Amino acid sequence: MEGKEKAEVIRLRETDSTNDEVLRLVKDYGVPLFVRADVQTAGRGRMGRRWISNEGGLWMSGAFLKHHPKDNYKLMIGTALVVEELASRLLSGTGYVPEIHFPNDVFVSGKKLCGILVEERGDYLVVGVGLNVNQPEPPLPLATTLKVLTAKDYDLDALAGEIAEGVMKVYGSPFEEVFGRWRSKLATIGRYVSLWVAGGGEVRGKLVDVHPDMVLEIDRDGERLYVPAEYVLSVSEV
Repeated sequence: MEGKEKAEVIRLRETDSTNDEVLRLVKDYGVPLFVRADVQTAGRGRMGRRWISNEGGLWMSGAFLKHHPKDNYKLMIGTALVVEELASRLLSGTGYVPEIHFPNDVFVSGKKLCGILVEERGDYLVVGVGLNVNQPEPPLPLATTLKVLTAKDYDLDALAGEIAEGVMKVYGSPFEEVFGRWRSKLATIGRYVSLWVAGGGEVRGKLVDVHPDMVLEIDRDGERLYVPAEYVLSVSEV
C-alpha cells in the first residue's frame, strides 16, 4: 500500500512509544503511516534517553519503507526542516527565531523546542517527532514550548497533519535537495562543539561544515578532522 497520496494520522489517547506503535499498526494500514498520542509512557530520544511526553505536547511517528541508503538521513534532516519551517510561521512577529542544531534538534533562544529520532527497523524507517506545544511549563529547564513563547494554545491534530504532509514531501524529494536546504539553515556550523564519537571518545573543535556525504569537518586548533555522522553519538555546543 505504499504510495498513498495523503498522510494518514491515527490518534491515540496513550501508548508506550509512537515509534513502536506505528510499527504495530503498519501491517494493517500500509505505509506511509503516522501515529500520534496524547501521552507516551515510554517515550525515548537518541541513545535511549527518556523523553518526557506528558499531555500538551505533540508526540508522533511516521513509518516509511527504506529504498535508498540515504533515506534515513533524508528523513532525519528533512523532518527538522519541516518542524523549523512550521515553528518559524507560528513564531512570526514574536521576535523568536527557531534554529536547527546538528543533526535535527530545533531550538529557540538556546532552549530545545523539538527533538527527532529516526530508527531503522527491518525494511522500515520510523521517524519520531517530539514537539513541545501546549505545555504551560517546559518539561525540562533547558527546553521550551510554543505556549511559553507565544501564550497561545494550538490544535495538535492540525499541527500533526501539517508535519505529516511535510515529511511525506521530504520522503519524495531527492536527498541532495533536502540536504541543501538543511545545510543552509544549520545553525551549528561555525560554532564550537563537543562530539562523542563511537570508539574515539570526545572530539572538540569548530564545526566548519557538513558535507553531502554526511561527514562533519571539524577544525581542532588548526587540524582538520573528518568524522562520518554515523559514528557521532552526540553533539553539544561548547
